[in-house]
Amino acid sequence: TPDAVRAHSVSLNKIGDVYRAQGDWTQAEAAYQSSLNIRERLAEQLGTPEALRDHSISLNKLSELQDLVEPGS
Repeated sequence: TPDAVRAHSVSLNKIGDVYRAQGDWTQAEAAYQSSLNIRERLAEQLGTPEALRDHSISLNKLSELQDLVEPGS
């Protein structure tokens, strides 16, 4: 179901947060990217405000990580 798929993407973001806190940028990026891929599909399929917000959150997570890895980029 879309709710189960969304829950999986939320879990991937939380895993990414753990890797980020540990300084493992590569694993954090992989988890965030996997979540983003799921959320992009949900945003396209559902088009709901929640799905669009979730998509935005995943983009922000990747952007914040990029700023940590390459400040000023």
